[in-house]
Amino acid sequence: MTDEEIKLLQEEVANLKKERETLTGNVTSLQQQVNSVTQNLNQAVTGYRTLAVKAYPEAPAELIVGETIEAINEAVKIAGIVVHKVREKIEASRAQVRVPPGSPLRNAPDLSGLTAREKIQHGISQTK
Repeated sequence: MTDEEIKLLQEEVANLKKERETLTGNVTSLQQQVNSVTQNLNQAVTGYRTLAVKAYPEAPAELIVGETIEAINEAVKIAGIVVHKVREKIEASRAQVRVPPGSPLRNAPDLSGLTAREKIQHGISQTK
């Protein structure tokens, strides 16, 4: 190898090192951007979940979960189905067990079918 070829190769190596440094800086910058976008996305998903919980107060918040907006939408659908089924079962059980409010009225026995003698005997037995 001649001195000129060595010099050209050294220049080539120096250029490749500069290019590598530039690309490394670009990768670092892109990684920071990805981290920032990921953090923003996580905040957006958390905010969306909060809004979904407020929009569907009848659904338990524990049922509305997910790491993505699509997962949260699916969880909202499932929570709605669960709430609907539970409500139907509660209403069905209420319909089966009807308890009248309060105690029944206490009426005196019907004495209209008794004879006068039986009525007198009944009256005397009540005073004892």
